[in-house]
Amino acid sequence: MRGISVRNPWAWAILHGKPVENRGRPGWPLGEYALHASKMPAKPSEAQFYELVDEMQIVRSMAERDGIKIPEITWRKLHAMSGAIIGVMQIVDCVRTHPSAFYVGPFGLVLQNVRRIEPVPCKGSLGPWVVPADVERVVRGRLEASQP
Repeated sequence: MRGISVRNPWAWAILHGKPVENRGRPGWPLGEYALHASKMPAKPSEAQFYELVDEMQIVRSMAERDGIKIPEITWRKLHAMSGAIIGVMQIVDCVRTHPSAFYVGPFGLVLQNVRRIEPVPCKGSLGPWVVPADVERVVRGRLEASQP
C-alpha cells in the first residue's frame, strides 16, 4: 500500500468530501493510498495556531462552494490524529483542471472511495511512499472492522 501525507486541516477535509488534492508535480501512480495526516507541533506557536484557524476558514469556504459539509473540529482532535494514517482512498486521476473550489493546481489528484479509520500512528514522507508492512496490517484490520 502506498501512502500520501497531507497537512491538516486538509487531510480532515479529505475525510469529509474534499474531492481533489493539489500537488506541485504529476507522476503519482493511481490506486489505493493510505491517507496520512502529517505531524503537527505539540505546542504550536501563536502564528502556527492562527495559520491553522485561517486554513480552517479557507477549508469551510471551499467546502461551502462545493456543497460539502465539513464538521467542526478542535485543535486537540486534529493534533490527536496527526502523525497517523486516518483513512484509505483511491487516487483515480491526475488533472490540470478540476471544477472543485478545492482545486488550485498546478496538478490535482482526483480522490474517490475515501474511508475513515481510527488513527494508526505512522511516520509519513514527501511524495508517494510505501506504508510499512506492520502498519499496513493494522490499517487493513481497522478497515475491515469499520465495514458494516
